[in-house]
Amino acid sequence: MTASELQLGARSIDLVRLQGGGAQQDHALDLAVDAEDGSLALRLEGGLFDEQWRGRLTRLDLQQHLAGRWQLAAPVALELAADRARSEPLCLQAQDAEGRLCAEGQWLAAGDSNGDLELQRLPLSLLAPWLPAGAEVTGYLNGDARARLGASGSLDYDAVLSLDQTRLALPDEGLDFDLNRALASLEGSEERVSLTLDMTMDEIDGRLNAAVAVADPAGAGKLDGRVEMAMEDLRFLSVLVPAMKVDSGRLNGDFNIAGDLQQPAYAGPWN
Repeated sequence: MTASELQLGARSIDLVRLQGGGAQQDHALDLAVDAEDGSLALRLEGGLFDEQWRGRLTRLDLQQHLAGRWQLAAPVALELAADRARSEPLCLQAQDAEGRLCAEGQWLAAGDSNGDLELQRLPLSLLAPWLPAGAEVTGYLNGDARARLGASGSLDYDAVLSLDQTRLALPDEGLDFDLNRALASLEGSEERVSLTLDMTMDEIDGRLNAAVAVADPAGAGKLDGRVEMAMEDLRFLSVLVPAMKVDSGRLNGDFNIAGDLQQPAYAGPWN
């Protein structure tokens, strides 16, 4: 089956090709998609056994003009049924630079479901299209995320993101900074969500430490937190925010956060 010149909203798809063949317990399916901003190719091999499809994802190639080329690192075992689904670790490896993305999970209609996601050395150079002209960012993003959905509908999740070997530069302005440490963590459930952030930039004597929690996030949304910051040179913001040019400045603060999501309140000095 082939379709061409499709329009999905503002996105144009040049070609979609779907091809399959084989027997009920031994068949294969190939899908190829070509669009103006990228392409996708995948292959599934497997069979239907007792109302459950079992097989492998043997090919997954992705290409996007901003994200680059990614390929499946190794075949992945899959199981699909009306009341359950499971995937062994599915890892995509960047082909034009370092970077690896892995995901695995299990869904049960009448049991606990879970999913895990891991980022390894994702290049920060992928941010280049959204930075000011001439700005440079080097380094890597690493992360882990997990989610658990109980049979009763309860949800728990956590995530940790960190930056490694990160440097911000705007050569035309003579700006060049190392981000020595950047770590963010998130934990959440239906009862409470908490976020912490720890960042240091030794070259500009900069630090930011924040811990914020939200009780009953879907209801009252009560806030409780504290933020400590000291930035002796704010010129680095010119690298991160395209619409902002900062020639000088400093920022210091130590304040508490209270109130709720609708009307947050801040108490403490900052200047």
